[in-house]
Amino acid sequence: MDWKTEPSSRWAIAPVRSFSGGEIITAGFYHYKLRNRDTNDVCTIAFYGIGGGLSVVPAAYSENLRYYYKNLRSKRPTSFQDLNLRRAQLVIGSIQALSGQNASGFVLNILDGYSSYSKPLMVYKSISGSGDFGYEDSIGTPTAGIDIHDGLIHVKWDEVERGLPDHDDPIAPEWNLPVIPYEDPPTPPPRGKKKVRLEADVLFGFDRHDLRPEAISRLGAVAYEINKRTAPSVTIEGHADSTGRAGYNQSLSLRRAEAVKKWFVSKGVYHAPDFSVVGKGESEPIADNGTPAGRAQNRRVEITIE
Repeated sequence: MDWKTEPSSRWAIAPVRSFSGGEIITAGFYHYKLRNRDTNDVCTIAFYGIGGGLSVVPAAYSENLRYYYKNLRSKRPTSFQDLNLRRAQLVIGSIQALSGQNASGFVLNILDGYSSYSKPLMVYKSISGSGDFGYEDSIGTPTAGIDIHDGLIHVKWDEVERGLPDHDDPIAPEWNLPVIPYEDPPTPPPRGKKKVRLEADVLFGFDRHDLRPEAISRLGAVAYEINKRTAPSVTIEGHADSTGRAGYNQSLSLRRAEAVKKWFVSKGVYHAPDFSVVGKGESEPIADNGTPAGRAQNRRVEITIE
């Protein structure tokens, strides 16, 4: 992978193909075209899941020969790299007739974390069909059934289309049964230590430790960096200026560091419950506490990622 997309909240998604097997305990994979609406980059994502369901046939597939995109928004800025290996859940019901008419309804819930209890990051809901139901250009196995699957999102790094015009659909592929195994991104995860310094005046109000709304975008960018690592070790340090009592400043700096960790945990950031927090108080200034500008620099949160 020699390219990198910027995080975005504006996306469009279109179903491509699906395969499911089983009649009570079921497993399957589902492919989607996902478009970053800010850069117009398009990549294929695959959901692999296992769960339960009911079907009139032991195995079924479907293929859309033309893609119908639907706009959606993620709960926070995210990217293709961030979505890779995300936990996801899918509920799908479909019917395919011998005449070629079909209809399906499904909810794909990509989670903002790695457990099934994480909050939603991106939710795709759709009801579609062909023939008398409204959509055409699809083929598949005659079937009727419903599946509820839990699994992972895999990004197909070898199927990338960059900078497509807004009005162009991706070119429909020749029909071919999909190959299940996909390789992980060829680019290795980042290594080495990285320190991020955030101004406390941006994150918190005066003498407070609850996060401001303005803090979310700054912390979201840090979360993105953390999630790119396979086994991150993170330390969050709170720092204060020398105004007031030293003991109070130390306590406030610790509460602010804990507030940042709590936010990471709530968003399902990888290994967030294991993050270390430290309150340094006024003990490690980086600027002159004798000036307002210096004191503002000393009021900060530092996040070290290894």
